[in-house]
Amino acid sequence: MNIRPKDRMINALKLGLPLDYIPHLEFKFEVPEEAIGRKFHHLDWFATEDTLDQYENALLGIDGGSSYKYSNGYLKITSKEKDYKLKEDALTYVKIAEKYDWAGIRVHFGAWNNSFLEDEVTVIKEIKKITGERFYLQACMNFGTMHIPSGKNLLRIVYELKDNPKEMKLRLNKIMKISLERAKKFINAGVDGIDEIADYAFNTGLLLSPKDFNEFVTPYLNEISETIRKQGIYFVKHTDGDVSVVLDDIINCKPNGIQSLEIVGEMDRDEIREKTLGKVCIIGNVNSSILVTGKKEEIEDEVKEAIKKFSPGGGFVLSSSNCIFRGIPIKNYQFMINKWLELRSLLG
Repeated sequence: MNIRPKDRMINALKLGLPLDYIPHLEFKFEVPEEAIGRKFHHLDWFATEDTLDQYENALLGIDGGSSYKYSNGYLKITSKEKDYKLKEDALTYVKIAEKYDWAGIRVHFGAWNNSFLEDEVTVIKEIKKITGERFYLQACMNFGTMHIPSGKNLLRIVYELKDNPKEMKLRLNKIMKISLERAKKFINAGVDGIDEIADYAFNTGLLLSPKDFNEFVTPYLNEISETIRKQGIYFVKHTDGDVSVVLDDIINCKPNGIQSLEIVGEMDRDEIREKTLGKVCIIGNVNSSILVTGKKEEIEDEVKEAIKKFSPGGGFVLSSSNCIFRGIPIKNYQFMINKWLELRSLLG
């Protein structure tokens, strides 16, 4: 039986036991140069802090925040040069996935609005041209629901939620529709899955009370999940932080997968597994902070514990609890991969 990486990922999202071994996928990989000697050109094309600024402007109803501070490098390249760089980025995604035996590839430039939408679509199509149907392919619709605001706008947005709840719901509805329009573009380009990123909690707990969470978050998350899944596309929800008290509410919105669920605050692997088993695929759960500073024994323990807790019963994809961001030594990620290669056939 010829099992493709894509088959492993989809089987996990369908909550199946591994076809041959536990699949692996990272949501973001910010160290391609250290890993394979190549770079992602798109990471140099805009100021990353603009992503949250654009979203918060929309949340506050501020007009005029639709354009990004494009880098000089991006403004100066010709269309021919850009096309070449996008094809190079597509190949970089593929080479990383091949080197580390990923089950899928997730494309995400980081912008919130549509500034780089067509560029992302180009990369998705190029990846499919290179790989065909070998890899599961996923794109990001960005902040479709209520994300934790930055410090500069946190109090202002919290006051808006309390003082102008009707207006905030209208804005949240508009934000959701913008994100769904992005998702539609990616679905038309041929992706297998869509994820929505919005962090709901700090390591110490939720931004909103559970009551407010179910007023300002779950209605929109539920609509997003239903809309994506009705199109035959897998839907994955990402959130950082300790979401223990609303995990059931997130699960009830029926995402196919939840990515992150970091072991922070009061979150516990046994509790997570008890609540998610047979309901939603877990994509994680190796502590990213240990990948930054951990000793080999600690990384090994994390990989073993994640497989031990989440592999039995099916519906599990091993990855870091967040992503492979700048600051994670590539040797630590490679050690994580080596332990996964040793243990991935242990099906519990």
